Amino acid sequence: MMDIYQERAVAFIHLMELDSIIDESADDSAQASTILAALKYVEENTAGKKHNVWGSELPGKRMTIFSNSIAISYPVEYDSGALYQLLVDVCHLQLNLLDRGFFVRGGVSIGKLYHEGNMVFGPALVEARQLEAKAAKYARVVLSQEFYQEALEYRYEAHTIIEEEKFLSQLLLKEKKDNYYLDFFRISEFNTRNEALNFHKKIKKLLKNRLKNKALPKKARRKLIWFKKYLKYAKDKYAFE
Repeated sequence: MMDIYQERAVAFIHLMELDSIIDESADDSAQASTILAALKYVEENTAGKKHNVWGSELPGKRMTIFSNSIAISYPVEYDSGALYQLLVDVCHLQLNLLDRGFFVRGGVSIGKLYHEGNMVFGPALVEARQLEAKAAKYARVVLSQEFYQEALEYRYEAHTIIEEEKFLSQLLLKEKKDNYYLDFFRISEFNTRNEALNFHKKIKKLLKNRLKNKALPKKARRKLIWFKKYLKYAKDKYAFE
């Protein structure tokens, strides 16, 4: 029997606490419109991009949105740089959703996957979902243990391993023995430093307002406090303020 799986790199992204927001939207058309606008933006601006950061075409990209989750995948091919491009896509996704008030958590994996149209399943997705549920913990996207080395092997054709390591190091952070996770709040994601500064202030205000809620569960509060520390790291690194 023919194997329907492909070797693919996949990101599983979960919009945190969207279930409760969706419940609230049943009686709030404005809230429902906010959710729809955010997901439509993701669909149009993430799924529609068919070229990598160097301008080369990247065939085989797939994206599926289901409930409060998003799956993005690329076929694993030599010289394509698809694994790095997947990380860049997820960084943009995190920023775009955060701009609309949504924190995300996720996992990135590589392996056997079927991804066509609205159907996506396979061992790689299972691993990505487990990473999201068990390893990410906070509003961050973590990589599987082997993803980093695979990204070096399947690097863009014009890059040496040293060059690819440099590009990856600009995208990733690691806490002690934890998995790598995406450092998405980077100055290079903005057109100007002033734009980055304004965005930083906006998210800082969003966090402050969320943390003011005395009814906020302790678990949710810990996640926001972690993100507040990450935001401070970004501020110190890029001197936003």
